[in-house]
Amino acid sequence: VGYLNNFRLNRAKELLLTSHSTVSEIAVSVGFDNVGCFDRVFRRTFGLTPKQFAKQGGECVWKYTPRFKKVVDKG
Repeated sequence: VGYLNNFRLNRAKELLLTSHSTVSEIAVSVGFDNVGCFDRVFRRTFGLTPKQFAKQGGECVWKYTPRFKKVVDKG
């Protein structure tokens, strides 16, 4: 499940920066049936909601490691 979610989230990041689709459309296209769940998982992983991520042009301040420690995202 972790690998699949990481794959989905990374694809969502690409789409948020390169497409004109809504967050809901992107969530469904990467395999999340529930947009609220997508938003929550994205925020827990990257520290921003998908909408905030897109507005900031893909700048993540931090992300959680598998052990849920806060670390700086180097890109």
